[in-house]
Amino acid sequence: MASEAIGLRRALDAYDKAVSSSPLATNMATTATIHTISDILRQFLTAAPSAKMDFVAIGRQIVLGSCVVAPISTTWFSSIEKVFRGWDGASPATVLCKTACEQTIFAPIINTTFMIVQGKLEGRKLSDILDEIRSKFWEIQRGNVSVWIPANLISYAFIAPRFRVLFANFVAIFWSLFIIMKTSKAGKMK
Repeated sequence: MASEAIGLRRALDAYDKAVSSSPLATNMATTATIHTISDILRQFLTAAPSAKMDFVAIGRQIVLGSCVVAPISTTWFSSIEKVFRGWDGASPATVLCKTACEQTIFAPIINTTFMIVQGKLEGRKLSDILDEIRSKFWEIQRGNVSVWIPANLISYAFIAPRFRVLFANFVAIFWSLFIIMKTSKAGKMK
């Protein structure tokens, strides 16, 4: 047990050093990893037992995670700290305001961007993607609220700003699985 704790501490220290010196590159790598794990899980849960691993779909998630989600998330978490710089970070009012901002500003942007890029990477027409956004946006947002409001409250109350993308990435394993299954051609959930 002690050796696992020491190993976890070393991994967190290495991550802290990496995210402090190169936040975007570190977040790109971790987010690409999370999206890869999510798509592999999606394939195991939705594909026939005899189906082969779809490495093209995994590649799409690597691109989405590293080139879309990570830069937007890194910018968001950095920006929200600047906006709330003079506020008491431990105050429940600050935590609630940051959470409200995330749900009303960041969530619609990141979810819509994800759906557009996912669709384009799959080769779909923009008009079809926009139809999907119109038909699924509120369903995606309801899912977002149920997952991310509790995660935001924990993140803004207890997680140091430099670790928030990492924390969000762990929550995102399940969120990404949900949104991939809702929006990818191969993973459609009814």
